[in-house]
Amino acid sequence: ATAPLSSLINSPLHDAVLGFNEEGSVMYYFKGPTLFSGEILVDTFVESDERSLIENNFISEMIPENGDGVPYFFNDEVLIFSSRRDGGFGGSDLYISRQINGIWTKAENLGPTINSEYDETTPFLALDGRTLYFSSNNLKSMGGFDIFKATFEDVSESWTTPENLGLPINSAGDDTYFKLTQAGLRGFFSSNRKDGFGKRDLFVAYFKKRQKEQQNRSSPPLFADVSNYKKTVSLNSVVLETPNSGNNTIPAIPPTQQYSEEQMVEYEFLPLYYGTDDRILTTANTKELNKIARLMIEFPQIKLLLTSNSDGSVSPKFDLFFSAKRAEKVAEYLVDLGVKKPNIIVKGCGANYQIAMNELESGPNPTGQRLNRRIDLTFLNDAGLPVRINYKEPIVSKYMLNENGMYYQRSVKGLSYKIQIASIKQMYKGDLITTYLDPMVETSPDTEKYNYTVGLFQTFFAAEQMRRELARQGVTDAFVVPYVNGLRVDMDASRIYSAAYPDLKNFIQFVGGE
Repeated sequence: ATAPLSSLINSPLHDAVLGFNEEGSVMYYFKGPTLFSGEILVDTFVESDERSLIENNFISEMIPENGDGVPYFFNDEVLIFSSRRDGGFGGSDLYISRQINGIWTKAENLGPTINSEYDETTPFLALDGRTLYFSSNNLKSMGGFDIFKATFEDVSESWTTPENLGLPINSAGDDTYFKLTQAGLRGFFSSNRKDGFGKRDLFVAYFKKRQKEQQNRSSPPLFADVSNYKKTVSLNSVVLETPNSGNNTIPAIPPTQQYSEEQMVEYEFLPLYYGTDDRILTTANTKELNKIARLMIEFPQIKLLLTSNSDGSVSPKFDLFFSAKRAEKVAEYLVDLGVKKPNIIVKGCGANYQIAMNELESGPNPTGQRLNRRIDLTFLNDAGLPVRINYKEPIVSKYMLNENGMYYQRSVKGLSYKIQIASIKQMYKGDLITTYLDPMVETSPDTEKYNYTVGLFQTFFAAEQMRRELARQGVTDAFVVPYVNGLRVDMDASRIYSAAYPDLKNFIQFVGGE
């Protein structure tokens, strides 16, 4: 069934939906006296009987009145559109703009391989972030506008020559607005071919096989990030000690390496649970660890982050330290099997980020307590390898869900900061880890010290404010530490990551790196 949206949206003008954010709570749409003049609006709403509307102008690099149009939102932060602005290659060209810290960057032309002296319009970027569909009336078209397909190659960091999709998708008429369904088995597009019902009709193309570009997301997700990502992977290469040959740096296989589905090997891992007896090397867990060891020995580029959690049954000071010790036992087991020490990072979180409620209204919740007693596995530096790693995260009923675990996952995704307060060889006995939020302890099998941190921030200046507060209390040796996806990064790595995470420039400048 269909129904028109509220008059808050629809008007006597030309109205057209442009796209939604990933959660579906924000809609971008066009409103104007003609299809080529007007403004782009942002509508934030909630689903309810009485609709709540917050309508604002969409401030971006795309300005319909200047000849910009047909936007495609790859995600909330990536906009691809067609424009006749000066500086192009002729006609309408395709441009890309990114949203960084709430501001859309200057639009960049996709270059002469995609764009021509003719018109390129109605872009669609597939789920893999590498396959671009668009329409053009260039010399390779069969009639007016035809649908073309080009692929971005990570190795050369360039686009392949656009390929005309040909019959029966293209026709002697204008064929535009091609988009694949998420499943990749159908493609919808608009055409004014003669066998339609009017000026322009919607058509569907059926594919015998799911289009591979809709099967998996790439690393990094967007073609425009490949160059910086390759530098980051190179930076995170693993140093291996090879007998009789000194230290050899074996770089990670570049993410540009292409493998067929037949070459890919799938690995599936489960969390490491432990009981009230605190025994972590159970039969079930050692089975998982043996699989992990085989993977990490075959692919020494891979690093493993062990994040140890608890049910909070002991005091916080002891809980934090012994959660790290529990993960150290796991690390020692893997090292004994042949995994290199520098490839394992241990984090002890204690009961800070429980995923389930230990108690319900009816009393103690043994199921929640069991879910909280676990070590999570995070595999790093596996991009470009012929492996597909699936980590089966715990499933928690909504009736016992503890949002602290969700908060932690959101907070450590991408860039975050913590304050290091101590680096010692034994348990920290001060009061700071009980006074401040988000205490944590880190170590690695190749070090003899435990690094204690507090706080968890998304910006450097928020973290720096806490460091200054600690300094006023006499903790003068505390300092800010940046993390990317939960992994501590040094100054050199920060310089490279700053292209993807601009807030790191504040850290670099303030700490004195530049």
